[in-house]
Amino acid sequence: MRVRYGVVMGLAGLLAIGAGLLAADAPFTKVAEIHVGGAGAFDYLTVDPAAKRLYLSHATEVVVIDLSNNTVIGRIADTPGVHGIAVAPLQAMMAIGALMNGGLLIPPTFIKRTEQEAAALATRVIKPETSEKMRYLMRLNVEKGTATRADVKGYYVGGKTGTSEKVVGGRYSKTKVLSAFTAVMPADQPRYLLLIMLDEPQGILETHGFATSGWNAVPVGGAVIARVAPLLGLEPRFELAPSDKLILASAKESR
Repeated sequence: MRVRYGVVMGLAGLLAIGAGLLAADAPFTKVAEIHVGGAGAFDYLTVDPAAKRLYLSHATEVVVIDLSNNTVIGRIADTPGVHGIAVAPLQAMMAIGALMNGGLLIPPTFIKRTEQEAAALATRVIKPETSEKMRYLMRLNVEKGTATRADVKGYYVGGKTGTSEKVVGGRYSKTKVLSAFTAVMPADQPRYLLLIMLDEPQGILETHGFATSGWNAVPVGGAVIARVAPLLGLEPRFELAPSDKLILASAKESR
């Protein structure tokens, strides 16, 4: 049985978590209440499934909730209007790796280990077929989306762009951004992930004044891939089919 989940914040600072059948007319049933305090209202929710943590942007602070026992275990002060919780680049790559590798969340390390040792530490977070669809979307974004400037021929690159406003003086700036590009190669048989981050890129004549990721982090990523892929021993393949015929087709055949 598939279920949907919802969260409602009451005016008295009461967080209610509900579950219901995945149907348009199915009602939610309250399964938990968590008293977070304050005057109510929230901005965004961020969930860390591995740590069983819920981060609730609430007024001028972020409330940290332990979902294993539905209790508030901490607060991050002085965060008015926060959009979410920042993570380190390595944490982001760990999560993206799970989306690309078939659905297994594997803790990263600088210490050499075997594939079997890594697999023993893995936690399944999504189904393999969901991972295949994510790789299809990443490749599709390079074929005809915001990351076409990273389409290095022969390496079947997949990628996702991202541009975030920086916080300046406690407010989100409209002129200063952090741009990022995450790539997987090759998207049909993932071997490597790449993350490019640019701090406060500027719009120039060649980018038509744009400072978003597709105009700066993506071409940088493409240039990096073109140089490092041969060094990593990746053999170029030039006759691969588009993502809908290669990744999606193989996903359907494996079911």
